[in-house]
Amino acid sequence: MNATDPRAVDPTRADSEVAFARSSTSTPAGASALRTAFRDWITRRLASTAEQLSDLTLAVNEALANAVEHAYAGDAAPGTVEVHAQYERRTATLVVTVRDHGSWRNPSPDPLHLRGRGIPLIRALTTDASIQSDETGTCVELRWQGVSAHFEGDGRPESNGQPIA
Repeated sequence: MNATDPRAVDPTRADSEVAFARSSTSTPAGASALRTAFRDWITRRLASTAEQLSDLTLAVNEALANAVEHAYAGDAAPGTVEVHAQYERRTATLVVTVRDHGSWRNPSPDPLHLRGRGIPLIRALTTDASIQSDETGTCVELRWQGVSAHFEGDGRPESNGQPIA
């Protein structure tokens, strides 16, 4: 990995004014817990409009849902999914990465076109979004520019104490 690879993002970097790092099992309940924790963090740390809060939460939820549904399909037990977020005060940019350590699955044929809306929705809700996948898993990077922030607490990263590989 090089420094521009989103998987190399360190949520404890000194220039990261506000950071969030959580992990959970890649299950619907785990994704729900991560989504709730992320939404609560955004509400406390970043001064978002109701629309921006909705966009941020929905885009992260879509990335989490994809990890839960696809990353560990066929595995005997669920894997993990991680959410990292960094807010850069200097550029008013929020970068969120959702990563799993499963396998990328190409979409199954869907002749009725009932599926496959998550990634286009993510791209519509963000300033920029990218997806990288390799043998170590998939990393979805979501980026928003022009996010204002207020700072409660000491600005140190928040983590659920679980190791993030």
